[in-house]
This record gives sequence, structure tokens and C-alpha cells, in this order.
Amino acid sequence: MANPQLSASGSRPDHLPSPGSSPHQTTRGILLAALLIGLVVLGTYLPTIGYDFTNFDDRDYVTHNPRLHWPLKQYLAAITTSFVPPNHGDFLPLTMLSYWLEFQLVGRSAWLFHLDNAWLHAASASLVCLLVWRLSGRAAVSCLVALLFGLHPMNTEAVSWIAERKSVLSMWLMLLSLHALLSADRTDKKRYWILCYGLYALTCLSKTAVVFLPLIVVAYGAWVARWGLRKVFWRTLPLAVLAGLAAAGRLVGHQRAGQTEAEVFPSLAAHGATLVEIFGWYLRKLAVPTDLSAGYALRVSAGVASPDVLFGLVLALVVATLLAYALYYRRPLLALALSWYLAAWLPHAQIVYIPPALRADRYVYYSCVGAFLAAALLAAMLYETLRARSPSRLWSVGLRLLGTSLGVVLVVACAVGTLARNRVWRDSVALWTDALSKSPTSITARNKLGAAYLERGQTELAVPYLRQAVDLKPDHGPAWANLGRALLDTGHTEQAEKAYQQALAAEPTNARYATGLAEVYRSREQWAPADEWSAKAVRLDPEWGYAWYVRGAILSDRQDDAGAMEAFRKAVALDAGQARPNAELGMLLLKRGQLDQAITHLDRAASLARNNPDLLCNLGSAQQSAGHLAKAVEAYEQAIQADPNHYGGYNNLAWLLATTQQSTFRSPDRAVSLAEKALALADLREVDDSRRAGVLDTLAAAYAATGDFSRAIETQQHALELTPASVRGPLEARLRLYREGSTYAE
Repeated sequence: MANPQLSASGSRPDHLPSPGSSPHQTTRGILLAALLIGLVVLGTYLPTIGYDFTNFDDRDYVTHNPRLHWPLKQYLAAITTSFVPPNHGDFLPLTMLSYWLEFQLVGRSAWLFHLDNAWLHAASASLVCLLVWRLSGRAAVSCLVALLFGLHPMNTEAVSWIAERKSVLSMWLMLLSLHALLSADRTDKKRYWILCYGLYALTCLSKTAVVFLPLIVVAYGAWVARWGLRKVFWRTLPLAVLAGLAAAGRLVGHQRAGQTEAEVFPSLAAHGATLVEIFGWYLRKLAVPTDLSAGYALRVSAGVASPDVLFGLVLALVVATLLAYALYYRRPLLALALSWYLAAWLPHAQIVYIPPALRADRYVYYSCVGAFLAAALLAAMLYETLRARSPSRLWSVGLRLLGTSLGVVLVVACAVGTLARNRVWRDSVALWTDALSKSPTSITARNKLGAAYLERGQTELAVPYLRQAVDLKPDHGPAWANLGRALLDTGHTEQAEKAYQQALAAEPTNARYATGLAEVYRSREQWAPADEWSAKAVRLDPEWGYAWYVRGAILSDRQDDAGAMEAFRKAVALDAGQARPNAELGMLLLKRGQLDQAITHLDRAASLARNNPDLLCNLGSAQQSAGHLAKAVEAYEQAIQADPNHYGGYNNLAWLLATTQQSTFRSPDRAVSLAEKALALADLREVDDSRRAGVLDTLAAAYAATGDFSRAIETQQHALELTPASVRGPLEARLRLYREGSTYAE
């Protein structure tokens, strides 16, 4: 009878532990190694906690996701919408719930989001080490595979990009599920099978692209564990059912989001050639990770005979040959590794194209484990073959030193590449500047870079990139809309109008473009078209809070306070995390004398737009009207601290200190100092007559409070000269008081 410890080639099977070592010592050693690998990987990604969000889907998932402001009960109740990122089709309950929890803890501060991505990836690297060791018993192979997975530069995109939480979370859960499967297989305890299936269900709820796991389990059961056909079927069936549900949900979701309607392949032959080219492209990038980018150009294969397609075809034949070799010569773990790569690559093979990318670094996050495991096993086989050629101990030691040195060099090179690649993700400008340098024809990179400069307020830098984007693709709606915003912000309203009209020509039902056009007409005070387009915007997307805000602003400008209040309430209800609708609603409520509600919304607006002196002044006015003078003083002081050159904070605080009847807060001398500072700043900013009159009115009240009535009368007369006759009444009443030698008090 053949020795079961030997393969058909006469060497030890690749999935059996090495003999001669204590199981307890080996277990402790590999656990320590896995822990150290996790710490190394975490340390490599730790700098990302100082990075910002990017404009690459982070807006949809976190920063501009209104659902993250909802209370937990409301968030969970809206299960069909809360767990689907806006403008995306995937159903991601666990992923979105993790964002919700982080947002409740730190708001729009990015550090915790980055930290969670980093530790999930580091934990997955440790789990990969332990998983490979449980399968092979080879510590060196296990550590090498885990380090390559944890430190490979291509995986930076999945880890450093906050919107890719779904990848790192699902990978961590999938690896836990595989560990549970190994425990179930080796102990045959029901609880491990339940744990395996439960963890995979959670994996599917993190990201639907993990539908490939049943194929890996089939390969494991058939070739490594040798379950037999019946056991393979029944043990894989629950996983297959979960995968089928996830796949169906993924397709339906992307169809509803309109992401399966894009056609980029001119023919079936071009589609097939592109798949083969992409297959080779990923393996080449894994081997030599240079010129990585967040925005590769959307390039379809040039033809079946192109060099890239032929290269991909050669690599496909090599992989098929290796798989046949592994099966024929009883190398089950090698066969499993190759099957892992192929199965995990399939969901991202573009068999069904889902925009916007044909190629992306993040698409190898799952499959690279199989590729690294196959490469490490082939290297181990080569080492064993070379070592068998000579019994010399010196030869064996030399080979081991050579192999270790090559492994260390490879891992260090990956770590250096990852550290460099991480910095690209520090903000949107760095990300898209790098992407554009790698793919000069990328429309997405030009549009995103222009949008990034626009968000920074660097409009002069944004416009050239946006114009280049629309020149390259005249029907690119997002680029036209961003260009429209840039032109509107710089006062070029006619050009902005044309840009938004071009955006709407490309996407007629886009509420964002309709809202932008309404803002253009509002800036010109063309109320009829402004009203028309703002009404159309809320019809196109009644769930978008900003459209309701613009609608409310237009109605408010037209003195329709009731309609404006209704629109602002809808805006706040849909997106409680935006400062402007809260501020506008608060001011309307203040105007109506509904002080408590006004304070609630103004306080929320001030907390959302931290260090905004205008909002802090409005909050102070509401608190002062409600008689909460201490809180009013605090708000005005915060406004001054936020912007020492903002005259409003000085003016409002001076008015309170000069006119209050409460001795605790009354301070005439400080009021004069503050009012004089406010006047100097107002003159420096060249404010209009009505605003300057308001500051002079405050200064006159402060002079009167100190008993200097002559200066109070002179200053008040100056204020009256700048005030329209229709609104002079209150100022004239105060002037009469000063002439009588009386102060003005509220």
C-alpha cells in the first residue's frame, strides 16, 4: 500500500504539517508570528488616521449621507434605504451600520474611519497567516503569504479608502468563516458548521461580491479534505444559497441604480478579449506593482491579436497548466490556491460590466491571497527540489539563507511601496493628481481633481481640469455640473447656465443639475425660472435635502415665508446634518417669535458648521431674544474667537453689553471698545450703508451708556443719514432719548 504521507511525485503533500516539532510549540510560535504580522501591518497603515475623506464615494457613504444623522431606531426601521449607499446599488447592512456607529462617535472626523479600516486589514493578515498554517503546516509559507497580503501596495486602495470598508470588513468575516469551516471539518461539531454559515451570512451583508466562497469550499472539500461528492454538496449547499441570494441582490440593486445599462464593449469579441487582457493585467500588477492608480482609463481591448491580450492568454494557459499539474501530482493545496484566485477574480472579471471601472486595485483584494499562496507553495517546491540535489548541510543552509533573503527583500519592497502609496490617499487633491499623472486621458481623474479644488475654494485651479474633462467627453454630466458650480461661484452666471444645461442634456432627470440651474437663476434674481427649476428638482428627487434647501431659499427671497419654512423643514427632516437649512429655518422661526424652536435649529447649525461666525451671531441673537444672556454672550465671544476680523460678533456683543438692564452683563466701557472695533472692521470690509448704519447705532448706544451723550447724538445722526427713511423710526426714537440725556435699554 502506498505511503499516504507521500505524493505521486515522491515528496511530502503540500497540505500536511512538517514532522518533528512539538504541536504546542508550533502553535505558540505561529500565534506569535500572526500577532507580530498583524502589528506590522497595522503600523504600516497607522499614518492613515491623519488623512481626510476623499471625494471618491466617501461623500455618498459618509460625509454627505443624511441617513447617518438619523437615530438608530429610525435608521434600522428604514432597512431598504438606510443600508444602501446613496447612488449605489449594493445592500450593505453591516458596512453601513459601522459607518453609522463611527459617525455617532466622531461625526465627520475621518480618523476613526481610517483606524477601523486599518485594524480590520491587520486582523485579516493575522487570520491569513493562521489559515495557511492550518492548511499546510508550513510556518514560512504562512508568514510570507500573510505579509504579502498585508503589505502589498495594490491592497492600499481597499484599506486607505474609507468607502472600501465593505472589502476589509467582508474579508475579515470571510476568513473567520473559513476558520470555522476548518474547525467543523476536523471536529465534526455542529456548532462550528453553524458558526461557519452564520459568519458567511454576515460576510454577504458586508459586501455582496463575496459570492465566490462556495467555490473555494468546493475545492477544499474535493481536493484537500476529500469529503466525497455527497458531503461536498450538502456542506456547501447553505453557502451556495447565501451566495445566490447575495448575487441576486447585487444584480437587482445595480439594475435599480442604473449601473448595468452602460455599454462599453463594441462587440462580443472585444468583450472577451478585454476579459483575457484584464486577467493578465492583474497578475502582472501583483508581480510588479508599479504605476498604481485610483482611476485607470476606461480602455477596451484593441483586439484579439494585441500584445496585452496574448500576454493574458499565455498567463491563463500557465495557470490552467499549474492547476492540472497540482491535481495530477496530488498537490491539493496548490490546486486550492489557484482555485481561490480564479474564483475570487470572477466577480470582478467584468463578465457583466458595472461602472465606473474596468480595472481597479481593490478588485484583487480577495483573489491576491490565492495568488500569493500559489507563488509561495511553488517557491517551497523549488526549494525542496534544489535541497534534494545535495545532502550537504552547507548547501541546505545556503539555500535557506537565499530563500529567506529573497523573502525579506520582497516583503520590505512591498512595505515601502505601500507606505508611498498610502500617502496618495491623504486627500482628494493628492489622490487625483496622482491618478491623472498615471492616466492622462482619464476623464474621471480630471473631473474629480477639479471637484477637489472646488471644495477647497480654489476655483481658479478647478476650472481648467473641468474644461479638459468636458472637452474629452462632451456628454459627461458630472464634469459639466462641477464646471457650472465653479463658474457660478466666480460670478460667470451665463457660462454657468450653459454648463448646467449641458449637464441636463446628458442626464435630464438629475435633480442635482436641476438644482444647480435653479441656483444660477436665483443669483440673477430671475425668480420665474428659479422657481420652475427648484420645483422640478424636488419632484425629480424628493428625498434629496439640498434640493429642498434651495427651494426654500428661493421662496424666502420671494418673501414667501410660509412656503420657505415648509421647504426648510423638509430639508432638515431629510438631512439634519446640513448647517444651512437649519440656520435658515432658525432665522424664520426667530422672525416669527418661536424662540425655543429657533434656538434649537440655530444651535444645531452652529455645531455643524463649527467656527462659522455668522451662525454663531445668529444663535446669539436668538438666545438674547429669549433672555438667555449668558448663552448669548458665549455665542458672540465664540464668533469673535472664530474670526477676529468679523465685525458682527463685536457689534452684537457691544449692543448687548450697552443696552441690557441686567447689571451682571452691563459693561458700557467694553461696549464702546467693541463697537469701535466693529466700526473699524466694517469700514475695512467696505460694507454697505445699511450695515454701517447698524454698527453706528450700536456705537451711539454704547456712548450713551457711558454718559457721553454728545458723541452718542453725533453718531446716531450719522447712522440716520445712512438709513432709508422708511425704517428710520427706531433710530429716531433712540436719538430723542440721547437728546433728553437718557440711555436706551432693552
